Amino acid sequence: MIVNTAYTLQEINENNGDTLIIPSSHKMYYEGGGTFGEAAHPINL
Repeated sequence: MIVNTAYTLQEINENNGDTLIIPSSHKMYYEGGGTFGEAAHPINL
C-alpha cells in the first residue's frame, strides 16, 4: 500500500498558486503511441 500526502503552511487559492491535476495524464504518452495528445481540463485540488 502506498499513501501520498501534501500539507501546506498557508491558505492556497487560485490567486497564489493552487494545485492542479489533469485526469489520466499519467497514461497520455503510453496510450498516445509515444506522443502527447490533447489533455483534459485540469481540476483544482
